[in-house]
Amino acid sequence: MARRYIATSLFMMALSAATAQAQEPPAPPPQVQPCIVCHGANGHGTAPLFPNLAAQQSEYLTMQMELFRSGERPSHIMNTLVRTMTDKDIKIAVEYYANLPRCE
Repeated sequence: MARRYIATSLFMMALSAATAQAQEPPAPPPQVQPCIVCHGANGHGTAPLFPNLAAQQSEYLTMQMELFRSGERPSHIMNTLVRTMTDKDIKIAVEYYANLPRCE
């Protein structure tokens, strides 16, 4: 009886882990909607010109957003877009992309 319980428990744990891995990432918050056009909802750039953001370090993403906002990092699209975002919007977008699974 104990062996059956252990075997069943191990099977259920393995099944639970497999199900957790197969789950879709969370829906992007509204603050991320403008980013999706180029960087995708999954953080995979939609074209070679657009970098992958999934699992990127949040400190790095925040620094890049600050550089775009100040104009120190030139990019007409990003400079214009980031200037419309509040600090809170940037934090939400950064955390969303930083917490996605890494691109394969």
